[in-house]
Amino acid sequence: MVAVLDPGLVVLAGGTGRAGGEELARLTTGRLASLVPVPVQVRPTAIEGNPVLDGAVHTALALARDDLFGAP
Repeated sequence: MVAVLDPGLVVLAGGTGRAGGEELARLTTGRLASLVPVPVQVRPTAIEGNPVLDGAVHTALALARDDLFGAP
């Protein structure tokens, strides 16, 4: 995906990204450097928990609130 999308930054998220930390980011950066023609920054996530699930819950609550009480 990195070769096709050409992101400037890849974030290693979830339990594996947090557990691997900077060492996994360093190893991933080295591997990507041998596979793609552009430099890519790789960093471990700094966010605890599950931000995707949290965002989905907040979005669902906002939609339900708007349906019940009308949009602000």
